[in-house]
Amino acid sequence: MIADAGKQLTQANQKQAAQQKAQQQAKDPIIQIKQAELQVKQAEEQRKATQQQVDAKLQQDKFKLQQAKDSTSAMLDAEKIKLDQAALAIEAEEKGVKLEQAGRAERNKIGIETARMMQARQPKGGSN
Repeated sequence: MIADAGKQLTQANQKQAAQQKAQQQAKDPIIQIKQAELQVKQAEEQRKATQQQVDAKLQQDKFKLQQAKDSTSAMLDAEKIKLDQAALAIEAEEKGVKLEQAGRAERNKIGIETARMMQARQPKGGSN
């Protein structure tokens, strides 16, 4: 039992001595400088990690924005194509109507000319 008590006392003394040594080292200017340097290093690492997160988020946002822009651009291009197709269809229909009208006018002209020619060939009233 005395041996156990002596052992415990030794351990307590060793612990106390270690604490005193740590306190003395904490007061040592070189240790304080090293601790400050370590804190600066840790702060710099934290800043870098935060910056990397911000950069990654920014890159992701840029990518999403580009996707939205590309999608919108594709939709606009599709609508422009539809409008162009509609304009071409209207133009073709107008040309078809004009062509049909021109054809009718030409047939009418031919009919009138034919009638005139037929009339001119007929003998005039009575003296043969």
